Amino acid sequence: MSGPTAGASPDRHGRLALERPQQFCPWDDISSGMDEVFGRRDTNTGSGVGRTVVWGLRLLGLVIVVLGLALWLLTSAGLVLLPGVVVVAGLAVMVIPGLLAGLVELLS
Repeated sequence: MSGPTAGASPDRHGRLALERPQQFCPWDDISSGMDEVFGRRDTNTGSGVGRTVVWGLRLLGLVIVVLGLALWLLTSAGLVLLPGVVVVAGLAVMVIPGLLAGLVELLS
């Protein structure tokens, strides 16, 4: 079929309506294009159990830091070394598991 009604289709009233061509929008595929540019792949941000363990260790580290500060503030002024070690250990327990989880996710 050729002519002006070649791409026409009837509407619900039986009249011929010309089909509109699909318009190109450059923003439709921007996210998938950028993922290809940066070499990203669709990955999960971490398993539920792993994230739960990391957050549990962060909370445990926070408790250890608070206990270290309480030990320093509520005991004699000469005792500084032990509370300092406890605070540093609490900070390590808070930070290191998150760093290790991020490293494992990066390498996998």
